[in-house]
Amino acid sequence: MSAEDLAKLLQTFGKPVTVCRDAQEGVARARERAKELGGMACSVGSLYAVGEIRACFGLN
Repeated sequence: MSAEDLAKLLQTFGKPVTVCRDAQEGVARARERAKELGGMACSVGSLYAVGEIRACFGLN
């Protein structure tokens, strides 16, 4: 399923959804949004996805 199709499906549950080009953009947007709201961001996914996200923080 494409990211765009998944976003459309998730929007049917009434929650905001943002599609990003890659993990780096996703991490940047999540961090910005968490800062705006005074909260935090959490990521879940496969080990492959976790590896990409860790790389955004220089943790590989």
